[in-house]
Amino acid sequence: MTTHLPETPSDRSSLHADDPLHRIRSLDRRLTVAMTRASNTLQEALDDIEPAYTSITADMHDRALDEHRVFWCRVVLARFIALHLSSRLTPEQMMWWTR
Repeated sequence: MTTHLPETPSDRSSLHADDPLHRIRSLDRRLTVAMTRASNTLQEALDDIEPAYTSITADMHDRALDEHRVFWCRVVLARFIALHLSSRLTPEQMMWWTR
């Protein structure tokens, strides 16, 4: 799985570095790369701990799942904010997306 997303020529030529939309797109690309790396790292970690998984208590398992969910909720929220800022959603549209 690739973790590098090159900018397209249109990104480089039509957007200035100080342009908020350019910064948002750049942030989205970096978030995509970070999500890919985190997913790969998580899979490697799960492969490493799988033999010891049978000895983990239900409480520890639930806590780990909760922490995992919180992490991904934050990632999704950051991407949603970037989407909102880049597409200039109206408050009504934003409320629809958050239902």
